[in-house]
Amino acid sequence: MVSKNLWDQSRLQVDTKSTMDNRHRDTQPRDFEWEHSSCSWCEENQTEPLFKGPDRLLRLPGSFQVVRCSKCGLMRQNPRLKWDSLQHYYPDSYPSYVKRSGEKTSRISRSFNQYGMWKRLRAIERYQSSGLVLDVGCGTGNFLDQVRQSSQWDAAGVEPSLRANQISRERLPFPIFHGSLEAYHPDPGTFDVVTMWNVLEHLPHPVDDLRHIYRMMKPGGLLVISIPNLESPAAGLFKSSWLGWDLPRHLYFFPRNLLVDVLHTIGFRVIDFKCIAGSHAALGHTLDFWSQDRLEADQQLRKTMLNIYNSFPFQVLMSLPFWVLAQLRLSSNITLFARKVDESTNGDDAIETMV
Repeated sequence: MVSKNLWDQSRLQVDTKSTMDNRHRDTQPRDFEWEHSSCSWCEENQTEPLFKGPDRLLRLPGSFQVVRCSKCGLMRQNPRLKWDSLQHYYPDSYPSYVKRSGEKTSRISRSFNQYGMWKRLRAIERYQSSGLVLDVGCGTGNFLDQVRQSSQWDAAGVEPSLRANQISRERLPFPIFHGSLEAYHPDPGTFDVVTMWNVLEHLPHPVDDLRHIYRMMKPGGLLVISIPNLESPAAGLFKSSWLGWDLPRHLYFFPRNLLVDVLHTIGFRVIDFKCIAGSHAALGHTLDFWSQDRLEADQQLRKTMLNIYNSFPFQVLMSLPFWVLAQLRLSSNITLFARKVDESTNGDDAIETMV
């Protein structure tokens, strides 16, 4: 069983409408606090502005800027909302807080969700067959529920959302820490596997958090990070409408090779990249975002386009192109697998030439 010190020391709940008239989307939120940040990797302040965009997912008010670090190339949101103000953009209706296998969803949706969680665990078990796994940003516990069904694993989770944390605790036998990753302090060398499914981009200090994760992992432990794939065709084609930006919740955007360099310096050895997330849903969100501006005046056309895209025949038609993109590591989301290098290992061997 998980040791007692993994159980937590026990946020702001905001009742916010999930839709907003486009006329108000560029209006900056009142009474929210903003901050300027230096680069999490090289600490440089000089940047190149890339674009500004609204909250396309929940359509809450505000306009947010993405910049590129002039020194290392890491992209980030700057200026950005301070953490407490940013929580207004994580209401209880935020998708990761309401999606739960078996709860108010169709049988088909539940099956797709469970299959996605099964694929995640199967991908991990290619490199690690058992042990203690920490799921950072575990949401309502869908992945940990899949872990629970295997006798080979024990687990723990970290989740800052009060609602999602409570749901995870109710459905799972594992300790779920309520708070930020920064505030979570297990014993050094505790975990065999740490997973971050679409979490790294949400963190205000991602490089510091990766160093923190390094300390809590066993030598040879497996780190699994899923991030928006900046090298995907969808990112280039749809530009600021691409799902991977998801402003203002996504704070950092890592080019693949730069993330490899960061992990290498911290003490990880990258062993593989895979595209294992659902491409159909990702492109569906992107089309929704793209059409918000371009088809706003013709809602019927927009609705028809999205209905055709989400129809079963069209999903079947697109399955082969999505499979090809996944094999080429060009889906909208990509997952990295890395090992914590034993301190006695020569640092020159800490990276493989497969990226």
